Amino acid sequence: MSKSKMIMHHYTICGLPNVWIQCRQLTDDDGEKMVSIPNIRQLHRLIANWVVRKDGALSGAELRFLRSEMYLTPDEFGAILHRSADTI
Repeated sequence: MSKSKMIMHHYTICGLPNVWIQCRQLTDDDGEKMVSIPNIRQLHRLIANWVVRKDGALSGAELRFLRSEMYLTPDEFGAILHRSADTI
């Protein structure tokens, strides 16, 4: 890697459309750009914490994100929310 700089990165891999993170952008010797996120697990915990504490109803994307981060089946997640798996 030849260069790096801090950037704001639209982090869509989590499935949420509104997550922007500050991270390091690396440029290799061939000019290829990539981002470095050293602790994705911790990042996802922080995102989940934000999702459950925000005001208002949860979106479908937020529910999917939380369910996947909790490693729950639709049936298990539905039971927590008192909803059927079909609703989830």
